[in-house]
Amino acid sequence: MSCSGYLCAKFKKQLPVKDKDLWVGDKVTLLKSKRIGIIQKIEKGGKILVKVESSKIWTNANNLSVIVEEEKDKFKEIDEWLSDEIPTLSNNKPKAIPKFNANIIDLHIEKLDTTGKILLETNILDYQMTCFMTWLEQRHRKRAVTLTAIHGKGTGTLKTTIESYLKNDKRIALVNSINNDGALEIWLKY
Repeated sequence: MSCSGYLCAKFKKQLPVKDKDLWVGDKVTLLKSKRIGIIQKIEKGGKILVKVESSKIWTNANNLSVIVEEEKDKFKEIDEWLSDEIPTLSNNKPKAIPKFNANIIDLHIEKLDTTGKILLETNILDYQMTCFMTWLEQRHRKRAVTLTAIHGKGTGTLKTTIESYLKNDKRIALVNSINNDGALEIWLKY
């Protein structure tokens, strides 16, 4: 069975390559030294920069063989993440809501979800809002007066959603935009 360069992803083997078959990030074997590395840069003149362990080596396509891994192995971690239940507002209680002990919450998803299991963008806002509402409830029970919710300066979707939520919450006395519009200061009333 013949394979066309780097695209033969069903077989785990090394394939001879041409310049056009190479991509930054490809795992390759340097044929002369038999060392394995990752392509870092490809220049028009045919020079290719390969990172091998802690060093970087300039070479050309004739000295490289692409290591092709089975696609199943490439996506194993992603498949495992997707098989887990992704928390949403419809579930009410996400699997892993962080514990909040401060009057400041950073709602950036990478701060809330250190496991990396919230992958789908449609669920990120639900997760952020669930965390926000849980935090707000916890801080209200602790009788906090002022709170800060860091939402970031992205598209404004999270900020708008939070503001809409707070407009209907009778516990809220005042909401101010702070930090160059990257956070909300929330004053609670009792």
